[in-house]
Amino acid sequence: MNGPAMRAPFTHLHVHTQYSLLDGAARLGDMFKACNEMGMSHIAMTDHGNLHGAYDFFHQAKKAGVTPIIGIEAYVAPESRRNKRKVQWGQPHQKRDDVSGSGGYTHKTIWAANKTGLHNLFRSIATVEDLAGSLDCMFFPATYQLVATQLVEDTVVFVKGRLDKREDVPRLVAMEMRVPDLSDVGAHAPVRLDMHEAHVTPESVRQLKEILTAHPGPTEVRLRVRRRATTTVYRLGYGVAVTPEFWADLKAAVVVTRRAPDPEQSGPARR
Repeated sequence: MNGPAMRAPFTHLHVHTQYSLLDGAARLGDMFKACNEMGMSHIAMTDHGNLHGAYDFFHQAKKAGVTPIIGIEAYVAPESRRNKRKVQWGQPHQKRDDVSGSGGYTHKTIWAANKTGLHNLFRSIATVEDLAGSLDCMFFPATYQLVATQLVEDTVVFVKGRLDKREDVPRLVAMEMRVPDLSDVGAHAPVRLDMHEAHVTPESVRQLKEILTAHPGPTEVRLRVRRRATTTVYRLGYGVAVTPEFWADLKAAVVVTRRAPDPEQSGPARR
């Protein structure tokens, strides 16, 4: 006679806990107790629009011997989070379908598969740099959703945010980001490069000439050479096209240490 049939393993992947205000009644302690009683080795947390309970969920799950899966039922803005008008992007027959938000599809359930995915749930990091150095720029999900497609290596960007100095290495917390139109930048301001006198050598001059020649365009280039007590600005007689490729070549060249500060320009971003 055969023994009792083995129950197939099962895991709840869509769970609203006590941290889903007015929408979840699952207290974490009771939930993990029920998991053990039913033989569930894993369970997910997908609260509505927040991750406030992730820390508590993770540690209580580990204490109960249950593997936690951290996720979120995110709110999705089809156009912009600032657009308050309801956008229908479903099918006509879904008008009475509560699951799809009557054709609005305003929710999306997302889970973190690993440490990187968990970081992506909370925020995303990009590196903003100029020819002087770089700074990590942190985007929270709402902001990242608006700018993700623009975060391409060597793209020139304007970032507005606040400086966070709580950790050993300062970072910029981005509130807004935009990509400027550089098509007519030559009509407004020259590109200003900065070098120390010690770096002005025949080899460095040759490298700089090659870069400027490789990117012909309408924008004037000026070079500021710093000495111990004086600074001299030279008009180089070259016009360049201000493109991501131009900045990439300058970054790769050790001859140019930084670009002089200019409120009308910013540095390229790297993911």
